[in-house]
Amino acid sequence: MFAEEMHLLINSLSTLVIAVATVFMVWLSWGVLSENKRLRRIGSEPEVVAYLTTNKYHNTLVDFVLANIGKGAAKNIEFVFDCDEGDFKSHGVRILNKAERKPISVLPQDEKVVAYFGQGHSLFKEPRLKEFKVKVTYQNLAGEIRSVSYSLDVSEFDGLGMAGKPADILMAESLKKIESTLKSFTKNGVFKVVAYTPDDLRVLEVEERREFEEFQKSIKLD
Repeated sequence: MFAEEMHLLINSLSTLVIAVATVFMVWLSWGVLSENKRLRRIGSEPEVVAYLTTNKYHNTLVDFVLANIGKGAAKNIEFVFDCDEGDFKSHGVRILNKAERKPISVLPQDEKVVAYFGQGHSLFKEPRLKEFKVKVTYQNLAGEIRSVSYSLDVSEFDGLGMAGKPADILMAESLKKIESTLKSFTKNGVFKVVAYTPDDLRVLEVEERREFEEFQKSIKLD
């Protein structure tokens, strides 16, 4: 009797252990699948940021930038300024809120859109342009909508300047110098070419020898 009860107890415990282990394995598998799904989403999720920057060619100009720093392409990108419209106009800001502006269809990973925002001297004219916000809305490739807001202020460039010139500007200036040098050797776009025949060269050689001999005689006479 006791042996039968122990056998039943062991079977019951074994069944319970198997059931608990099964539930644990299901939970663990679900957790792994959820984590893999999250990692895949992160690995293909775009992130569009908005900021101001000085123009790479002229540091007195300010550009507005939308950049995708995420891991996937963004689509249907829109932006709206939360600002004082009158302040924008009085400081010559070139980008204003427009209802008819179409969304940017696609912004691939690591790409950006750069637009001329305004002249530095106008933006810093006292009282300088007020701090403002820009709301950026976009979608990932699955169509999920993302929305984020950024605070922008031209005062962050106060006292900053650009030393020297970018490499592409220096290269362009060098090419212009080469072009002007080549033009000095050409006429009407054609190189000036002077051709000498062997007889011409012999005549030149004789003339140079005669001039040298006359020079030597003049030295002796002195």
